[in-house]
Amino acid sequence: MSDASCLTQKFLNQRDTCRKKQQALRSLYNYINQLKFHFDLSEKDIDSILRHILRIKNKDNFIKKLWNIIN
Repeated sequence: MSDASCLTQKFLNQRDTCRKKQQALRSLYNYINQLKFHFDLSEKDIDSILRHILRIKNKDNFIKKLWNIIN
């Protein structure tokens, strides 16, 4: 493979990864809005929920994987 081909493939992979992260963030944002509406939560409630999730993220494989997808 030529250098130009490798660079092009690397760029396309980065763009695809970036697109997936943007889609994941958009989905997470929509889910948070649904939670706010369904459970009548305030921004402060959502903030405390997210902080709790971030505290336990290292203890749960699912949350660890989700965290890696988003970041």
